[in-house]
Amino acid sequence: MAGTQNNHTCILCGAAYYACDDCSRVKSYTAWRTVCCSRQHYLIYMVLKSYQAGLTDAETACKELVDLGISREKTDEWTEGAKHLLAEIFAQTISSKNR
Repeated sequence: MAGTQNNHTCILCGAAYYACDDCSRVKSYTAWRTVCCSRQHYLIYMVLKSYQAGLTDAETACKELVDLGISREKTDEWTEGAKHLLAEIFAQTISSKNR
């Protein structure tokens, strides 16, 4: 929207973006606009959250991340928290393949 100020920060990449706060008032679900700057980042965020909560193992998370176009080599654009989780997922996947 023209003339609007950024009022959110993407939890994955740290980019500032504008999103109307009406979505924040919905209590039955978390709208992607409240935590991420794009739908793609929200999909990645959901994979990381699922892994972090123990609902998804590293191998499954890795496959989902690769399907979303995320690779071990390309993590510079992410926040430190996201980098840490990505590194953990990819490291566990590599170590399990080397067994």
